[in-house]
Amino acid sequence: MSNFTVLLAGFSVSLMSLIGFQLAYTPTEHIQSWSEAVWNGNIDGDPAYYYDGLAAADEYYHALITATNTIKADQWVQPAPTATETDPASYCQDRLWEYRSEPGQGYWPQTFANAEHRYDSLTVFDDFYGPVTYLWPMPNRVYEHPAGGYDRLIVCWTDSA
Repeated sequence: MSNFTVLLAGFSVSLMSLIGFQLAYTPTEHIQSWSEAVWNGNIDGDPAYYYDGLAAADEYYHALITATNTIKADQWVQPAPTATETDPASYCQDRLWEYRSEPGQGYWPQTFANAEHRYDSLTVFDDFYGPVTYLWPMPNRVYEHPAGGYDRLIVCWTDSA
């Protein structure tokens, strides 16, 4: 057996040991975190691509930003206590606004504004439960009151034109 063959065999064993070490030392919570992000729909793809270290740094950053934006879009907060439905402008604080009083199954933000507008908030009302406000609602997502649908809504946006 030549020295090159022995060296190549030694390198192969070392490489396999290193890969096995990497796989054995991927923390369980790291695997669980990336898996849950995919299962919950916060990012697309194979979670092993991330937890096995196959993704490039730019891909990690993109996945984290995508997940953050998705989670943010799903969050709602209680409206400001000073806001009243009798004064819809009080929900929008010097922003443009629209009040709709007809019930709906869900609201798609792109239905009335265009690319020159940035949505700041969407407040949906239910006849039996208090209002909730979604911050920075995004086009191509449907929004509704956590109780389902909505009875009335106020949309606030900034005209960036």
